[in-house]
Amino acid sequence: MLDRIEFSHVIGIAWDRFQKGDNWKTADAVEAIGEVITMLDDGRIRAAERVDTTSNRQDAWQTNDWVIQALQLSDDMADFTSISGGPQHGSWWDKTTSKFADWSLEQFERADFRIVPNCHIRKSAFISPGCVIMPSFLDVGVHIGERTTVDTWASVGACSQIGSNVHLSGGVGIGGSLGAEPTIIEDHCFIGARSEIKSGVWVGEGAVVSMGVLIDESTPIIKRDTDEQWTGYIPPYSVVVPGTIPIKSDQHDLELSRYCAVVIKVVDARTRGKVEINDLLRG
Repeated sequence: MLDRIEFSHVIGIAWDRFQKGDNWKTADAVEAIGEVITMLDDGRIRAAERVDTTSNRQDAWQTNDWVIQALQLSDDMADFTSISGGPQHGSWWDKTTSKFADWSLEQFERADFRIVPNCHIRKSAFISPGCVIMPSFLDVGVHIGERTTVDTWASVGACSQIGSNVHLSGGVGIGGSLGAEPTIIEDHCFIGARSEIKSGVWVGEGAVVSMGVLIDESTPIIKRDTDEQWTGYIPPYSVVVPGTIPIKSDQHDLELSRYCAVVIKVVDARTRGKVEINDLLRG
């Protein structure tokens, strides 16, 4: 078995060849990619991980590019196949099978999470014990921490990292793309219904995001009482709602504004643990 450094080296060479349009499918590369997919699926490696537990700077998280490259190469290598289980006895046509395609009853019992009918979880996504996954979609390379709930019709994009004791409410969209930085949702966060957190955004521990908040890497995130401003980052234990900020207009009779997200308060961990979500969202 290769170690992480050896995996990254073999996959890096294959990726360079792929980018140049050369034949990259050597025996070593194919074997390494298969092992990476298996280790992602088992939770032994991740597409991104915290490398500094004491810092809230955005470089506290490290993206493992070689893991994401392995996923992309795996897709290039795989053939389309018919996948049974579609509506009205139909099938799907895809390259990536279900995480549970070959699972036994014993494997489900050992995994110790709950997956409700009609959730779609692709091979290489990892789910920790104690989770509840309602009818939803988890893409490749996703990592879900312990006791997290993914509610109905939520969608978690490729390589997104979701912490422990997180609640993704109904219809939440967590962005993900194999060509972008992973989305990070840290432990104890609450993401309100129909909110969208796009690729590359980092939501700090214990944050509460109201329903209907849309955040991408360029969305202004403004703290109400100090006018501090961030993009792509919600500080820990922030309570966030949608808002607007004025913008200049060449026509003086127009009052224009643009969308932003507003941090209406920051609470400590003790308060966050004791106070109901609806009470926190009352300005």
